[in-house]
Amino acid sequence: WSSDVCSSDLTEYVKEMFDNFAPDFDSTLNDLDYQAPNLIYDAVSKNLKKSLFSKYHIADLGCGTGLCGEKLKKYASFKGLIGIDLSEKMLDCARRKKIYSQLICDDLCHYLENSDYLFHLITASDVWTYFGELTKPFVRVSRSLLPNGLFVFTFSENIFNKDDYFLTPSGRFVHNPSYVEKVLKNSGLRLISCEHQILRNEAESPVYGYVVVARKPDITNVPVEK
Repeated sequence: WSSDVCSSDLTEYVKEMFDNFAPDFDSTLNDLDYQAPNLIYDAVSKNLKKSLFSKYHIADLGCGTGLCGEKLKKYASFKGLIGIDLSEKMLDCARRKKIYSQLICDDLCHYLENSDYLFHLITASDVWTYFGELTKPFVRVSRSLLPNGLFVFTFSENIFNKDDYFLTPSGRFVHNPSYVEKVLKNSGLRLISCEHQILRNEAESPVYGYVVVARKPDITNVPVEK
């Protein structure tokens, strides 16, 4: 395995896996009591600055069939909810739900690197389980956020060792929260909260992880030292 987020081998593996998984995705996750979209929605609701007239430009990374998008749509501006995913078949499922204003089949790293679109909110539900090193995607997320923009995501907890990240026998990465916090800081993002939660169940046992809220500082409002 390569931990490079833009590894073509990893990209093709994930794409093929989710193309095959797409028809049964929603029902399978329902059986696993998948909580990540609810956790992300709750975190967004608590932290997004709301007003009667404000709506937001939102990017849902690894949007899949739209489980997060269904909950985030109420906050999106007109044509302001964009879903990005590697799997065209997952996007076909999302398209039928008529949630997103735009669906893009692309590697999220490539999309963020090449798009000039800036967002108030970027979400990623269990996306980092297919990434080892997080510096590249987090830097790209930071560049794609407007000042004061939010980055809300989940990741699975590394309970196997004290490494920054670890590739489990299931082929998924788990991460150390201190590592995630460090990468956020180095990417120019400020950690708001990192809450320990149950993300789903597997083999009748809970799978623990974290729901994270980070903010891009508005450097224009930082006092200049004299």
